Amino acid sequence: MDARIERTLKKIDEAYWAEKRHKDREQIRVSDICSRAGINRTTFYNHYCDIFALADKIERELLEEIVSSCQHADKVFSEPRLLFTELLNIAMEKEDKIRILFHKRYNDFISKHGEVFVEKHGRFFPTDRERRIMLLCLSGSSFLLERDFSEKNVRSSIDLICEIIRKLR
Repeated sequence: MDARIERTLKKIDEAYWAEKRHKDREQIRVSDICSRAGINRTTFYNHYCDIFALADKIERELLEEIVSSCQHADKVFSEPRLLFTELLNIAMEKEDKIRILFHKRYNDFISKHGEVFVEKHGRFFPTDRERRIMLLCLSGSSFLLERDFSEKNVRSSIDLICEIIRKLR
């Protein structure tokens, strides 16, 4: 890719992150991004059809970064504690970015995270039943961990998730 295009895309991404720190996704306008990035609207529209396409791309990149960091996806049924502890640690490392991008949209984070996880690591879940179990556990664990994280009760959530996986398997 041309270096000028790469710089422009980087400026657009940085502008979105800066705007997202202070605004909800629906409040950010193309003009806000263009002004902050120092580009005109035509340049923006050469790369994205609208602000939501940019938002979706940035969210997807974060989710792929999180999922790609997971080294133990193959352990979901044999050592679920290892996998879910790893996912918790990754989420804690990326907590600020997750909160910025998915502010007031935690359910979107849960469902998109599950989709990206199964896309990336689907080879470890060859049957529909295994994929459904994994999506259920990811959704449930995200909910439990979000709730219990504030109560400092995370380890008991991981124990519960492991017990559920053993029963479902």
